[in-house]
Amino acid sequence: MRKVVLLTYTFPPQTSGATPVIMNMVKYLPSSGWEVLPLTASNPSGIMPMDPSLRDRLPDNLKVTKVIHPDPMQILSRLRGGKGKAQPIADTRISENKGFFKRLIHNYLLIPDRVITWLPTLIPAGAALIEREQADLIISHGPHHSTHILARILSRLAGIPHVAYFGDLWIYDSNSIWDSKFNFHLEKALEGLIVKHADGILASTPESGNYFRKEYGNNCPPVETLDNGYDPETVIPESNDYTDRDYLLLTFTGNFWGEHSPKYIFAGLRNFLKDWPDAPLKLQLIGSLAPRFRHLPEEYGISSNLIMKGVVPFSDVMKYQIESDVLLACLSPLRGSEVKNSSKTAEYLRSGKPIFAVAPEGTMTGYVKNFHAGYTAEPDTMSIARVIRQILSDWQNNTLKHTSDFEGIAKVFDGKLIMKRVGKFLDSIMAQ
Repeated sequence: MRKVVLLTYTFPPQTSGATPVIMNMVKYLPSSGWEVLPLTASNPSGIMPMDPSLRDRLPDNLKVTKVIHPDPMQILSRLRGGKGKAQPIADTRISENKGFFKRLIHNYLLIPDRVITWLPTLIPAGAALIEREQADLIISHGPHHSTHILARILSRLAGIPHVAYFGDLWIYDSNSIWDSKFNFHLEKALEGLIVKHADGILASTPESGNYFRKEYGNNCPPVETLDNGYDPETVIPESNDYTDRDYLLLTFTGNFWGEHSPKYIFAGLRNFLKDWPDAPLKLQLIGSLAPRFRHLPEEYGISSNLIMKGVVPFSDVMKYQIESDVLLACLSPLRGSEVKNSSKTAEYLRSGKPIFAVAPEGTMTGYVKNFHAGYTAEPDTMSIARVIRQILSDWQNNTLKHTSDFEGIAKVFDGKLIMKRVGKFLDSIMAQ
């Protein structure tokens, strides 16, 4: 069996949008002849919470190598009395605020991100791991996009191929922000170096893969899609009987942070409630809401129609999905959103529940439409309000739209099938 080192800064029990992909990779890629050797941080920092229940979902024989990250920002935070590390799921005080000094460091010194300071400890540990295990290939998972740079160094030192996996795009992504042209042009150059010298690219959607082909032309290496899929062995919980519930429950499972704002759905709901103030509808949020967004429910006057559960264990998320009437997926109208797909879309589709996708016309709305899985709206106030009214009317008439094409969904999002494709792709890289 061949061996692949998976360099990823976020790894269970730390949760992120990439958690389902990483879990599927370590579980199902070995069936395609590739043993996965995760290489991750022993002290991850950032706003993503920790979920201890994820440890029980990892394979028993998984060899995980953890390397300390001498993060200067984490050290500074601890000196100033902060926690300086990833927060447990019960902690609702997750913060992403940056003062002037921190913004200066992040935007002009820690390029492309704070994980670049992992280099002094990561490189020797990674080189030792590759030599000890006689690894055949290394995959870097970004963001954080510094992992691509670090993996490229390890690839050159060890003489093994490097495949860059972009869970989100680097330059053409809604969460990429630059306060200076210097920062933008430097990161653009770094992306170009990684893409041109990588042996292969993994992208989260076909449209994301096309970005690399169009942007880099003949300099682009082979590209394969690594979709945000679901674990087919996860048992879908049974829905409880909610005959006593006299309102429609619209549920979002995920996190609102960075540039991914809830203001669009909140504004649309406010607009809808102006015409129907006593509408039998509740919006339920399962996940974290960044501190800078927490004033929005009151500002938009929707607090009485909002249920905020906060962050829950990964194992409980599907329970909340099944017990809801309609599932909400959101992408803000920003650069690159049209080629993205929420990591929850696959779970939503597999559940068979009606989906309401609020996003720019593109990949995610395309899946909802192609599988006849529910409703879509552009992220603007009037469109959202209009579709909410339609959803509520269909609920009252017991005619909510939902998919029945589970075979088609599995062909795209079944984690086992995805990893078979990825395994063949890695085989082709080795054959070059």
